[in-house]
Amino acid sequence: MSAPHHRADVQGLRAVAVLLVVAFHVGGSPVAQTRSGSTWALARSGFVGVDVFFVISGFVITALLLRGVDRGEGIPFRDFYARRARRIMPALALMTVPVLVACVVVLDPFGAQQFAARTGLAANAFVANVYLYRHTGYFDASAASNPFLHTWSLSVEEQTYLVLPAALAVTLWWDRRRRRSHHAPGADGSQRTPVRATAATVAVTAAVAVASFLLAMALHGGRQPFGVEAPERLAFLAAPTRWWEFAAGALVALALRAGRRPGRTASAVLGLGGLGVVVASGMLIDPGGTWPSAWALAPVLGTAAVILAGPGGPTARVLAVRPLTWLGDRSYAWYLWHWPAIVLAVALWPTTPWVPAVAAVTSLLPAWASYRWVEQPIRVAPGIVGRRAVLLAGGCVSVVVVTAGAVLLGSRGGWGLEEADGWYDMPNGRNVGCHQFNRDASGDWPAGVCTTPAPGDRDPGGRDTVLVLGDLQADGVAPATVRAAGSLGFRTAQWSRSGCPFLTRAPVHADRCAEWQQQAWDLVERLRPAAVVLSADEAAYTTDAPPEEELAGPDGGHPGSTSAAVRSWAASLDATLERLRRLGVGAVVVGGAPDLGPSFPRDRQSLLRPDPPLPEVDLEAARRRRAGVWAAQQAVVGRADAAALVDPLPLLCTPRCDAVVDGRWRFHERNQLTNVGSDVLTAEIRRSLEQVTTPGATGG
Repeated sequence: MSAPHHRADVQGLRAVAVLLVVAFHVGGSPVAQTRSGSTWALARSGFVGVDVFFVISGFVITALLLRGVDRGEGIPFRDFYARRARRIMPALALMTVPVLVACVVVLDPFGAQQFAARTGLAANAFVANVYLYRHTGYFDASAASNPFLHTWSLSVEEQTYLVLPAALAVTLWWDRRRRRSHHAPGADGSQRTPVRATAATVAVTAAVAVASFLLAMALHGGRQPFGVEAPERLAFLAAPTRWWEFAAGALVALALRAGRRPGRTASAVLGLGGLGVVVASGMLIDPGGTWPSAWALAPVLGTAAVILAGPGGPTARVLAVRPLTWLGDRSYAWYLWHWPAIVLAVALWPTTPWVPAVAAVTSLLPAWASYRWVEQPIRVAPGIVGRRAVLLAGGCVSVVVVTAGAVLLGSRGGWGLEEADGWYDMPNGRNVGCHQFNRDASGDWPAGVCTTPAPGDRDPGGRDTVLVLGDLQADGVAPATVRAAGSLGFRTAQWSRSGCPFLTRAPVHADRCAEWQQQAWDLVERLRPAAVVLSADEAAYTTDAPPEEELAGPDGGHPGSTSAAVRSWAASLDATLERLRRLGVGAVVVGGAPDLGPSFPRDRQSLLRPDPPLPEVDLEAARRRRAGVWAAQQAVVGRADAAALVDPLPLLCTPRCDAVVDGRWRFHERNQLTNVGSDVLTAEIRRSLEQVTTPGATGG
């Protein structure tokens, strides 16, 4: 390339990318919020930093490979893969081994440790994305305690690098055959073919980009080619659905190599506009939707524009300042270390909101040490090629295999710890498919296992059923509903999904929620039940709810809140109850269970803390947390026909919301009820069902 091989502005762009990702993990990430409760609005879309990295990688690697071609050496496969082994594997192993050791001390051996050990193994074999696709999604709550969650993107990169050099070699060979008549003698008198970025090379790269993008969009839209499961998760984690991002960088490298450089004015516009788009993407894109969506074009094209603008412009000068280039040089090391530091720190101090930020900044220390004494010296060692590179890679993998194997062996025995039996007294619906956990999975209602038989003979026309609908809170009230409905002679059916309230026009947090909500309404239409019991974790959808006094309208009726989230919730509930009334179906709205907070002991047992203390939450604190939305629900249900509202707080908090009562666990997670806890609600749900199923109660 005629441009310098090392561009300071590209290193500065790496720093922007890693800052976006780290900031997202500190406060904007759903998985971070699950454990720490912290929020940082500016970082809510920082996951786009990974897309920025992919474009940069496509540019840098393509330029690197083409330099070998320019020297007449062809694609330097041997040197390329030796460089990748030196660059990636020692630093990755150096992070993996001590983090696995720390997991033994800090994380729960019955779940998080085993998940971490397997993911660490997969990461060092560069298949972490495959493992995570088969077991969990990046945004799932269960991912919050996996310190190797972030390595999926490294696996995508390395899988891409298995394909990209060979694809480029084939494309250039094809170009060379088409240009046989343009042979020119080399410096040594031999006949060589000068290979340039011809239209054919660009066309093939662009075709790969288009095909990859269309595949990502097809999976994003919920299509299931070849019967794949969880298509949205596959779109996020798979390498082929990300190749278009690498291809965008490759196209920039081809354009610059061919001398296609913008003028000074165009360069300034591209640079400033591209960087603005990247930063705006990290702030404004909705993190609740599936990714990559069409919005991914924004950070990808923005990054490509910044690189295409070239060095020397105003944007390049900003990106080339020393603090950014310093961080950009160490971006790989910081990327490796920051997420394990956050996970382990939050496991130790789950209720302290500033812990993730401190952990992320502190992780710069091991990242700097890794870069200074491991990554950089080994990366520039020219003697580590061929057999030595293979031995280096094998040694790195071997030490991880031994460490992870030891962790798996010890964690299976719990390192001598014992779990409370009451944590497994969970509603049965989640074990047989009546409750869906994965935000990107789809499926039909399994009627055979999700309908209890009616105790007595009732109207066979469908009015003998009580239907339970909602998110994970609905799963918690299902056992109580089964008992309450059964005592009245009704059968019970359940269909629930994590993160999806059963509400008309409710804001949804994943594309599959809208699909499930429609399925739930279809089920209501088909069954025409006597009543629907709906429950949801209201606070999860109304996090900006104001205090109760701000919600009450002047007549004590519909709340006059200035909170958009609460207004949306109230309007959705209002529309839902009205639609049920028109169908002649009664409704019982069960409020969410009290939230005992992130310090709930389940998943927090460890050698460091074998007996985690029980959280202390009282009735008044629980009421304050949901005061605004509860006032809205009272107003809406109070004026609806054939609708009743059940408040679980005074039933479960008397006045303390104790996790254990008389030696029996009422909670198995921070706000999820066991069968014992659900049973506390039975009498009140029975009374409400009697109220809404009385003949003439509905106007349908």
